Amino acid sequence: MHVDDVRRETTASERTSRRGFLRGTAITAAAAATGVWPRRARSQEKNEVVIGFQNDLTGILSIYGYWYDKTAKAVVARINNQGGIAGKKVRLVTEDTESNVNIGIRKLRKLIEEDRADVILGSLHSGIAIGSAPVVQQLKTVYIPTANAQSITGKLGNRWVFRTITNAEMIAQATVSSDLLKEYGKRWAILYADYAWGQSHFENWAPRLKKIGVEITSTIPVPLQTSDFLPYLAKMDRNSTAMLAVFFASDIIGLLKQRRDLGITVPVMGVTGVTAAVAPDVLKDAAGTFVPESLPRELKYKDTPAIREIRKAIGVDEHGKEVGSNRYLADSYFWATWENVYMVKRGMEEAKWRTKADNGKLVRALEGMKMEEGMEFPQGPKEMRPQDHQAFLDFYLSRINDKGGIDVLKKIDRHASVYPVNPPGTDYTKESV
Repeated sequence: MHVDDVRRETTASERTSRRGFLRGTAITAAAAATGVWPRRARSQEKNEVVIGFQNDLTGILSIYGYWYDKTAKAVVARINNQGGIAGKKVRLVTEDTESNVNIGIRKLRKLIEEDRADVILGSLHSGIAIGSAPVVQQLKTVYIPTANAQSITGKLGNRWVFRTITNAEMIAQATVSSDLLKEYGKRWAILYADYAWGQSHFENWAPRLKKIGVEITSTIPVPLQTSDFLPYLAKMDRNSTAMLAVFFASDIIGLLKQRRDLGITVPVMGVTGVTAAVAPDVLKDAAGTFVPESLPRELKYKDTPAIREIRKAIGVDEHGKEVGSNRYLADSYFWATWENVYMVKRGMEEAKWRTKADNGKLVRALEGMKMEEGMEFPQGPKEMRPQDHQAFLDFYLSRINDKGGIDVLKKIDRHASVYPVNPPGTDYTKESV
């Protein structure tokens, strides 16, 4: 099956002729014509696994959505070429959230209720993921978002939500433990995007910095999609020795350019996402910025057969540049889609999943799953913690150089990112499925 054969959204009426409709059985024909199956037919076995993708293809997160989409198509094509999931063909159905909470939740319901998705790959937008959690619990559908707010696998998660990618608490836990932070001094200003993702970073970095003797000199929330950072930078304590800047790619580049206009020259710590999909000629404006990454952009820093193959599958060279275009890889993000689909495959096969009625078995198979590094899990080894459904992974602490390249300074073992379940006592395994 070619990648292009994996279509985002095709209604069954487009696939079924009037003649075929008349020949089918009543239940099968009605479902094929409308895409909505009668309740009594939902438990009947079908010959495919439908993976719904609630993806941010347009709006503020589209630079990430592009790579998630490309990776999802590649991994589904690969799995189908190798026999599918337990012999069942995988069909990918994608809906665009437009990076909007209300639209994202509406599209989630469509994927589950109309497109009959068996599992959902979820949004990068933390607000969308948080709003989706109670919906998937109600509809008993496994949901695997790539959003980073800690609460998604904390107080706002549930037994149907799983996450293999980083979250704000993991990033803070792993990075603050590094001895490289010593050169930042003991007086930090924190500027962050004022929505769930940025707030989660602030809530998790601030107490950890204080624990190692850092004074928080300024706390400055900045509205989402701000282009003029000068009024916010003007609030920063000029006696600060470092700045933690929690913003996505293009936003932080704007902030770093504008800080020079105010004569602010302190070193900057970014978070995962600063470099994602940003070209070197733009990144050079952020030279000197430290960045925690979950996968380096440059192949030389993690050159394995699996990483080479996944780069080839999505058309990316050794420098993270898309072949035939000027796009650059969302390096710390794209891999999660690949791994999430393979995690679903392994879980379904271990659970002997046949229909969505077996989703409870799938949940139990995913809880505690050990994922060994290899073609299925190229980022590295990880294990799904049963209590909160969070996997922990290796990090790389990198610095942007004056040419816009990203130099890895240190690898941080995944065990350094582990934190106690939060809130204390969290245990999704006690919830019913």
